[in-house]
Amino acid sequence: MARDLMNSLKASIIVIGTELTKGLIQDVNAYQLAKELTYIGVKVSRIIIVPDDKEEIEWALKKCLELSDVVITTGGLGFTEDDVTIEAAASTLGLSLKLNTEALEMIKSRIGGEVKWEVKAAYLPIGSKPLYNRAGISPGVYVKVNDKHLFLLPGVPIEVAAIFQDHVKPFLEAMLRQSVSRATIVVETMHEVEAEVDEKIRQVKAKYPLAYFKTHAVKPVKLVITVAANRKDVERLVNEILNDLKLAINIGSIEVEASL
Repeated sequence: MARDLMNSLKASIIVIGTELTKGLIQDVNAYQLAKELTYIGVKVSRIIIVPDDKEEIEWALKKCLELSDVVITTGGLGFTEDDVTIEAAASTLGLSLKLNTEALEMIKSRIGGEVKWEVKAAYLPIGSKPLYNRAGISPGVYVKVNDKHLFLLPGVPIEVAAIFQDHVKPFLEAMLRQSVSRATIVVETMHEVEAEVDEKIRQVKAKYPLAYFKTHAVKPVKLVITVAANRKDVERLVNEILNDLKLAINIGSIEVEASL
């Protein structure tokens, strides 16, 4: 893959559910997905929550597909009237829905009997691929949209985690494998005030805009930096950042964890 890690894949997460927009439950899917995506080197640009409303979902999909390489949705893949995510995706992409026999077989294998109302989850946009759901009934869905990648996942957290680990994560890792390495730098400073550290490292942060700097208000202040770079560059960047930090702040200890 020719993509430089410094211009890594950008992702948007769309969380779908009226129970979320009404404050009836708290979302956990976006948190876990953002954490997983960041770890493998995908930059999460935005997280959007919309209700189970076809027009709202279409708006979110359209905007996110314009701005991101990867779009992941959670919710709305069930069998009830308000499960409209697949319909909204098909409409947004200008695709018709058709009974997908592979998806139908996946559903049959999960319920262990005759498919009734569950058949709704087997009607997928033409050209899409069902993703087996080992934790639930409704398959996930993958659609390639020109050079963009759309993944539709159910809303139940255990199902989101299962499909992400089984299908989405391996797919994205394969895209990034040839060029991506990551490192996490944990610095225990000799400073007591978080704002003071943040001010002292301001120029370092500006010099490395695609590294992520996070100060923690403990005493002494802790600083965590995550670095994404081409394999050949990650060690050099870590050393450069550390050298600049040593000139900017007083450092007590340093730990570096790298995934090469």
